[in-house]
Amino acid sequence: QARAVLEPRVKANPADAEAAAMLSRVRLAYGDFAGAIELAETAVQLNGKVAEYHWLLARACGEQAKSSGFMKGLGLAKRFRQEAEAAITLDSKQIEPRLFLISYYAGVPGIAGGDKKKAEQLADEVSAIEAASDDCPAEPFDGAATTPYA
Repeated sequence: QARAVLEPRVKANPADAEAAAMLSRVRLAYGDFAGAIELAETAVQLNGKVAEYHWLLARACGEQAKSSGFMKGLGLAKRFRQEAEAAITLDSKQIEPRLFLISYYAGVPGIAGGDKKKAEQLADEVSAIEAASDDCPAEPFDGAATTPYA
């Protein structure tokens, strides 16, 4: 149903970043990763100051990377990392991109961008953010993120 509402909205107003982002989320949920990337790119181009749009693009790139060939997958994984980092830069309280990046940095070889120290640094950042939040669990984050990008 969301797709039926959003597709005409995006078509009628291609400059609507929020509509493009919402339709991208729908496409991502239904496994249309290429379509999700295209719409998330549009949202980022229209309003690159929204952390959620960058995170949406990162997630779509990460999902597409999992089902791509080696070389294309490497490019998409790099793009995942860049967009996730952009989301964190725009909103320093973002936890979800950090969790996925922990898995990325800890799980890929160094030649592909893996960096155990960077993963540990991100885990420390998650713990600090959670400790400063009133809504956080009592235990600190232990760095054991389970994500599909490792």
